[in-house]
Amino acid sequence: SSTTSSSSIINCKIPNMSISIHPPTATAADYGSFTEEQKAVAEAWRIVDNSFYDRTFNNQDWFQIRQDAVVKKKYKNNQEAREAIDKIVSSLGDKYTRYLPPSKYRSIVDSATGTLAGVGVEISVDKDSGKIYVSDVEPSSPALNGGIKKGDVFLEVDGMKANDGTTTPDDVAAKLRGPEGSRVGIVMGRGETTEDFILTREPITITSVRSYMSEVTNGSDKVGV
Repeated sequence: SSTTSSSSIINCKIPNMSISIHPPTATAADYGSFTEEQKAVAEAWRIVDNSFYDRTFNNQDWFQIRQDAVVKKKYKNNQEAREAIDKIVSSLGDKYTRYLPPSKYRSIVDSATGTLAGVGVEISVDKDSGKIYVSDVEPSSPALNGGIKKGDVFLEVDGMKANDGTTTPDDVAAKLRGPEGSRVGIVMGRGETTEDFILTREPITITSVRSYMSEVTNGSDKVGV
């Protein structure tokens, strides 16, 4: 089963009628005094508390985690709150329970539905260098028609630096997406050269499976598909 919410937590395991009653750690009045960031963290904690199968929560003091992350903690911005949520969910040690920030969640939804307005590239990151690059280009896409090639490295997207060491593939993807017909400027690195592109976003149908003819290099003369 899957659980989704505005907090973007998905794939939480559903308890098999397991019920656990704990004393409250904050009153309604306390909740009313929370900042929006604290409320977001509290809501994420509540979703996991209601849905997670392992009622030991990976052998942790689950209510103390709430005290530390919600009641006692003040957050400067949404990013700090999202990092706290990610830390809480990661502490469960369950690969099926994870927090997705809004940009990542939107990317997954777009990919699942198969259609979005963008330029038609698949984005990856080189684990050694940290560079964000084009790992594939969709056929008949604005990117392909505009001259972007597989292996090109993102340097700048719509005015955002993509090679500063802090930008993520999700950040780049968010900048590439936009209203149909709008334009986006991209600066790519290709070998020792820099290439500038201005592309018009179009609805992109993601090709999940592609077929092609290829010679089989197994010593025979057969051709594989």
